[in-house]
Amino acid sequence: MQAKNGKSVTLMFDGQGEWGDWRLRFRIHGQFRHFRCWGARESCYTYSALLRFVAFFSTMPERQISRQMAERRRAARDKSSRGKRRVTQPRAKQKRKPKPWLKLRQILAAALLGSGLAYLQFMPAPKSPSAVLVLGGEPLREQFAAEFAKQHPGLPIWVSGGSNPEYAEWVFQKAGVAQQLVHLDYAAVDTLTNFTTIVDKLKSQQIDSVYLITSDYHMRRSQWIGQVVFGSRGIQFQPVAIPTGKPAEPFEKAVFDGLRAAVWLATGETNLSLKQEFR
Repeated sequence: MQAKNGKSVTLMFDGQGEWGDWRLRFRIHGQFRHFRCWGARESCYTYSALLRFVAFFSTMPERQISRQMAERRRAARDKSSRGKRRVTQPRAKQKRKPKPWLKLRQILAAALLGSGLAYLQFMPAPKSPSAVLVLGGEPLREQFAAEFAKQHPGLPIWVSGGSNPEYAEWVFQKAGVAQQLVHLDYAAVDTLTNFTTIVDKLKSQQIDSVYLITSDYHMRRSQWIGQVVFGSRGIQFQPVAIPTGKPAEPFEKAVFDGLRAAVWLATGETNLSLKQEFR
């Protein structure tokens, strides 16, 4: 019999019938070993199969020896090359290929910055706010707006994309704000649409200046969008940030939504598909 790794197992029989003296000649690592098995043929076959299994794994010591020899050669080669000084040639710098989408973002960012500077240059004189705009997203904003309304009684309050109507109405009712002054709007799905879905409604109510209430970490992005969307309708706003202690949103997020606001100004579309693609 021949094992898979080249080791041989020879089975010889000396007897009669099913019983007899079975001799197994087993060769491993260049040496012959003899085993005897007295009994039935089936039991000796099982014994020979066990020996074949041993022969299959008998190369493991050889592999360990060869691995040790390779490590010794590697150590000797490293020791001999310690005194030699290696001369390496400087690698040539590879030029990075510019990404077209990144260049497009830079162009749009420059355009947005230029439009913002122009807006600040020709910004009209500030007006006294005649309404309150609350950007939804956290129940804390409605709670803050309810307390803010106590200090500015009589101003209508617009909540864009806030909490569910039952909770929002309960918050303002508990603060003593008249129900007819609270306007809940749920057409928005993100910060940009908080402005685009309500700007014409404010304009139709002859509102040209509002208090803008949102969280402090959310204020930068809201201001950038508001300057584009509200500025296109001649509506001013005064930011009122709610202190939360959270870090500000990433600068890239504000730039991206500012670019979306510029695209909305040119096309009237909020490009929600573009937002999903770049996020």
